[in-house]
Amino acid sequence: MKNNELYKYQNIADIAVIPTIIEEAAPLACVENMAAGLPIIITNSGGMPEYAGKKCSIIVEKDANLQYSLAKQIKDLIENKDKRKAMGRYAELEATNYSITNMYNEFYKTLKLKVEKNNEVNKDKA
Repeated sequence: MKNNELYKYQNIADIAVIPTIIEEAAPLACVENMAAGLPIIITNSGGMPEYAGKKCSIIVEKDANLQYSLAKQIKDLIENKDKRKAMGRYAELEATNYSITNMYNEFYKTLKLKVEKNNEVNKDKA
């Protein structure tokens, strides 16, 4: 599968499962699947729990029971269509927080506050 064809699979999927065990700071896979309107099952790894939120994701621990926890949660979502649909709707909504415009605006605000703080510090030193 090529990365530029991933959307085809997301469009036919009912659930996204991202069982990473690495500590990735900003996992784009979460946001991509949320934007596709998919409920996600993720491991408690890196920034995924922060990005996904509790209303559109199920978070499982990276422990000795990981494979069983994943299977249990996948089965639960397969059997519970209403829950799956509700989580998918919320995921799509939540993903808008990570649009290019929102990310740019948040980055700009952060930089502006940093510059203002530096200016205040420099005034105090003068």
